[in-house]
Amino acid sequence: SRLIPGYHHVRTRAIETGALAVTISGAGPSLIAILKTADRANSVGRAMASGFKEVGVACRTVICQPSRGARVIETTSWKDGDGI
Repeated sequence: SRLIPGYHHVRTRAIETGALAVTISGAGPSLIAILKTADRANSVGRAMASGFKEVGVACRTVICQPSRGARVIETTSWKDGDGI
């Protein structure tokens, strides 16, 4: 978080606006906010963007929906001694 200018400020703004959590996404410098429902997504996105603007950091927001999760595409049967 210390490598992302304004991280704590932006995180606070998001939580105050309704995010359940905020964390660094991937290797950075992206931040992700977790919400229980989508109804606050735009407000949280605007609050985060405003927080970055207040510390002089340009950003863009992307609102995503969760995927369907993991699912089995194909299965393979292994015998003892086979495999990797």
